[in-house]
Amino acid sequence: MTSIGEQFSDASNANEGTLSGVIGKIPKYQIIDLSANYQFRKFKIETGINNLANEIYFTRRATGYPGPGIIPSPPRNYYVTIQYSL
Repeated sequence: MTSIGEQFSDASNANEGTLSGVIGKIPKYQIIDLSANYQFRKFKIETGINNLANEIYFTRRATGYPGPGIIPSPPRNYYVTIQYSL
């Protein structure tokens, strides 16, 4: 679990944003990732879920491409990996 507190997006610590979307506070957010792995002889399987609660957040404000504005979070995603050791 990762918990990030409220922060400012620019050096002036402006409380109010502008129409450009570049200046303003970045709200706090929490992310939960879950992973597990199991090894049996030469095989290993690993699986996980990122952003388990499907939290909607952003981590920074873009000044150029694709912006200006916020860069949104990725949605919940899953992965599975199978490994065989020689």
